[in-house]
Amino acid sequence: MEHYSVYPVALFELFLGLSSIFCGIVGIWKREKPLLSVFVILFGVLICCDFVFIYLLFEAGIPPAIPWLYSK
Repeated sequence: MEHYSVYPVALFELFLGLSSIFCGIVGIWKREKPLLSVFVILFGVLICCDFVFIYLLFEAGIPPAIPWLYSK
């Protein structure tokens, strides 16, 4: 697993979170199934938080998988 890059998976997860937030906002704006749209927005926010916690923050002295916020 160390031979593969973490960037494609991480960027796909970030894209998935941001696109679900966008789709939820469009659903609320069009006023079609607002409860489902709110659920989609919350799910997108959780995906984005998952991205931050998994890929951008360090844990117990282990450097982050994607060092965007911290210099080496």
